[in-house]
Amino acid sequence: MSQQPVLSLTSPVNRPIFLCSFLINDPSLFETLCQQAYYTAAPLSLGQATSMYGVMYYVLKEYVLLQSPLAQEHDLKAHISTCERNFSRGIETYQALAMPCFENVFSLALGMTKAQEEGKPFLCCTLLAAAASHCRMLGYCQEATYGKHQARRADQMRRAFWSIYITDKNMSLLQGRPSYLQDTEVDAWYPRVSPDAPCKAWDELFILGIKFAKIQGEVYGHLYSSTARHSSPAQQEQAVNQLSDKMQSWYIDLGKLDSSQMKDHKVFELSKKSWDVMYYSTLTLILIKATTTDEESGISLKCVEAARAGLQSHLICFSSYQTIDSPGLVSESDYASWVLHQSSLNPFIVIFLHAIDVDNDMEDVCLLDHMVAVLERISGVSHACQTLFKVCSTFARLARALIEARMNSAASHSQARDALQAFTETHSVSQFGLEPFEGFFGANMIEQLTNHESYSFASMLGSWTTDETETIRGVPE
Repeated sequence: MSQQPVLSLTSPVNRPIFLCSFLINDPSLFETLCQQAYYTAAPLSLGQATSMYGVMYYVLKEYVLLQSPLAQEHDLKAHISTCERNFSRGIETYQALAMPCFENVFSLALGMTKAQEEGKPFLCCTLLAAAASHCRMLGYCQEATYGKHQARRADQMRRAFWSIYITDKNMSLLQGRPSYLQDTEVDAWYPRVSPDAPCKAWDELFILGIKFAKIQGEVYGHLYSSTARHSSPAQQEQAVNQLSDKMQSWYIDLGKLDSSQMKDHKVFELSKKSWDVMYYSTLTLILIKATTTDEESGISLKCVEAARAGLQSHLICFSSYQTIDSPGLVSESDYASWVLHQSSLNPFIVIFLHAIDVDNDMEDVCLLDHMVAVLERISGVSHACQTLFKVCSTFARLARALIEARMNSAASHSQARDALQAFTETHSVSQFGLEPFEGFFGANMIEQLTNHESYSFASMLGSWTTDETETIRGVPE
């Protein structure tokens, strides 16, 4: 790429949204990487080159999507392909994965972002494991490390560390495994909040994201870890109450963020809506562990309310991704990458189980149908999206079939029992217009569920199927 476009990219007038992100809000880091590549005779290290290509890939991509004048003056699409190719090669080398240094940590964090965008969770986890290992080796977990560096470099290091921390805690909870970065070894301070208007609200959201990740770590540790499984009911109930209180307090703080002075406040508000989805998804994971009364049939009313709000926030967020004013900035595939795959499937499971347990409640079934319609819109994004659509579509239609069987005054108890057998007998599902369940509960289904989701779902579904006469009450004998 020639020097003139690079100078334009690093100009304060053209500051892109990406240079106000969690990982990087200091344009001088990008400027330094470009200067090292274009204006010095010293050879670039692999980490420096990979970092430069990674940042340039996102900046150029943003300019093209926003139809920037710079994109009209230069053929940026060709440069995007070059940057993407060189960046992808760099992050998968032995040097990047095995040699701890700031540039490698930074480039791996960028690589995790790209892997999430492309729906590649295993690649993301590979890069995450290497990045977390580098952070521990370099001492990024401890605040004392940052005092050994100049303030600007220390802030760059701090942002890279906390970006990795957020991803680590979220992936830990989604996958049902311990995080790589344990809170017992972390005492690093939060990133500095920029006084600049374009970045201040983003930095405040970044800090809230860190606090949210800490709560996610506690959710796994207190409710889903091996130790938590052996805790007493009283201890578990106390953990549920404390964690739900923390979540609600966090959500109040999220609502206080003000983006009215930002140039790109609509993009910021869209990002906040994705955090709404994360909030209700995690809250559902907490409340699904709450103790229940005999009337609540295994799922507390608060859990159902959180799950319902979670699906509704999905619908609102997806609608916003379709209607945001900036042309081409976000797409339905971005919703799949940054919202759907970053949150738990538990709200859908909870609403499904609640719908089939409550007499003649079509409202929740309609909510399931609306969510399935969203999944259908993005089913072509990836194989994972297609499988998720098929699974959820089948459950939604089963819920509707069961409730309609109850509502039909002429239906017999045996008809409802036949509907129930759709879970275990593939030959009986055709009468309800349902696809066979064979294949949905193998490897493909497990890919869509976290470890603790698949466990809780199997246990709840198992108890329901073994006592169907109690669950499908209201069906005429």
